[in-house]
Amino acid sequence: MATMVGIKYGVAYSWVGRNPDGRLAVFVRGADGTLQHIWQMVPNDNLNWSDWTPLGGSVTGIPVVAPNADGRLEVFAHSGTDATLRHIWQTDRNDNRKWSAWESLGGSMVGNPAVVQNSDGRLEAFVHHTGGEIQHIWQTAPNNGYSGWGTIQVFPEGNPAAAPNADGHLEVFAHAPGGDVQHAWQRPLINGWKIGRGFGIDSCASNPAAVQNKDGRLELFVRYTDNTLWHIWQTAANNGWADQWKSLGGSVTGDPALVQNKDGRLEVFIRGTDNTLQHAYQRTAGKEWSTLESLGGTLTGDPAATQNADGHLEVFAPSTQGDIQHIWQNPNGPNHGWSDWHSLGTP
Repeated sequence: MATMVGIKYGVAYSWVGRNPDGRLAVFVRGADGTLQHIWQMVPNDNLNWSDWTPLGGSVTGIPVVAPNADGRLEVFAHSGTDATLRHIWQTDRNDNRKWSAWESLGGSMVGNPAVVQNSDGRLEAFVHHTGGEIQHIWQTAPNNGYSGWGTIQVFPEGNPAAAPNADGHLEVFAHAPGGDVQHAWQRPLINGWKIGRGFGIDSCASNPAAVQNKDGRLELFVRYTDNTLWHIWQTAANNGWADQWKSLGGSVTGDPALVQNKDGRLEVFIRGTDNTLQHAYQRTAGKEWSTLESLGGTLTGDPAATQNADGHLEVFAPSTQGDIQHIWQNPNGPNHGWSDWHSLGTP
C-alpha cells in the first residue's frame, strides 16, 4: 500500500506523517473514495487516537503525506476524477482539523506519486506520466506555490521512488521495462537531471524503495520475481553503487517500506506471501542485516513505517477485517520487542 518517497528524521514519506509537535497522522482512501485521516491525541501515545475524519476529495490509489519546511503536513493524491495530481495542506501547524480546500496541480498520471523535500525545504513531487516517462513539479519557494511540470527521461513500469542524497541532491528510482531499475539524479543541486544507467538486473517485480543510512549512503530495496527481497547500496555518500545486489531472502509480496531506527539502523517491512508482516533490520548501523522475521498480523496491502517523536517505530497496514491495524516497538529501545496488533477502526 505504500510507496516509499523521500526521507526526513530517518523516516520515508508514505501515507503516515508526523505533525511538528510529534503526533502521528494516518491518511488513507476511504470506502467512499474520499481522503480520511486519524491522528494521535498525544505524541508517542500508541493507544489514544482521534476518530477517523474526512478531508473530502476524490482519491485513487495511495496518498502521500510530506512536511513542508515549516512543518505543516501536505497530502498528495492521484485524483479519482481526472487523473491529475491533487493536494491539500494544513493551514495550522498542529491542528489536524484545519486544512485548505483541494487544489489540482494538473498533469496526467497513473499510479501513486512520490514526494520529497529539496535541500532548501521545497517539496517536489514525481509521477508516472500517462505518456510513459517520469514527470515532476516543485514548490517555487519553501511553503509556497508550484512550478509547471518538467520531464525526466526515465520510463517506469510502476510508481517512482525518490530520496535525497547526503548533500541534499535528489535521486529518483523506477522499476523499468524488462525488470531492471533505472535512476536519475539532480546535477547540480536543484537545476537539471543526469540520467544514470540501470542497475543491471532483470528480476525486479515491485516498486523500489530508497532510504538513507546513518552515514548518508542511500540504500535501495526491491522484491524479485521469485518473491525474495533484495537490496543494493551506495559505496560512499553522494556517490556510486555496489557492483551487485544482495538477497535478504524471504517469501514476500508487494512493495517494501523503509525506516531508520532511533540509533540509525535501517529496518525494512514488507507483506509476506502468508499475509503476515515481515521485517529485517541492520544489526549495526550501515552494516550487516538480520534475516526476515514475522511480526504476525493479517495484511491485505503494503505496510507504512515511521518513527514516533521519541524514536520508537510504529507500523501500519490494512487488514483482512477491512480496518487499519498497527503495531509498535517497545519505547524503551530498538528491538526490545513489539506490541500486539491493535485496530484503528475502519476509515
